[in-house]
Amino acid sequence: KRKVEAETQRYRAEVAEKQRRLLDSEKQIKKVTGEHRRARQELEEAQAAHAQVQQDLRDIENSRDTAAAEVAESRGQLLKEQKARHALMLRKERLESEVVRLRSGLEAEQESTREQRAEQAALQRRCAELTELAA
Repeated sequence: KRKVEAETQRYRAEVAEKQRRLLDSEKQIKKVTGEHRRARQELEEAQAAHAQVQQDLRDIENSRDTAAAEVAESRGQLLKEQKARHALMLRKERLESEVVRLRSGLEAEQESTREQRAEQAALQRRCAELTELAA
């Protein structure tokens, strides 16, 4: 009977140990399941954040490309304006040269006109003198 009791006691201890291990395993499974759930949620949040970062990067790249195109367009416009300004400057210089040339011609013509008037006045005086002498 003692042997049976000892065996029963030992069997009960083994069953209690197995139940304790089973409870520990179930607790461990719950813990791991909770950690897995949290890890999955963190992964989903990280993937969503990654997708948002990728979208933000695409938006930034599009903005950069748009800005680069605008800069290129502005440079082209600036070059056109510089060319036009240079052409206008050359035209202004040509016109200024033409003005100087025309002024010189006008001054020469005015001088010639003054000389012709002086000669005409001298001739008229001479005619008047000759007319007086002839009379």
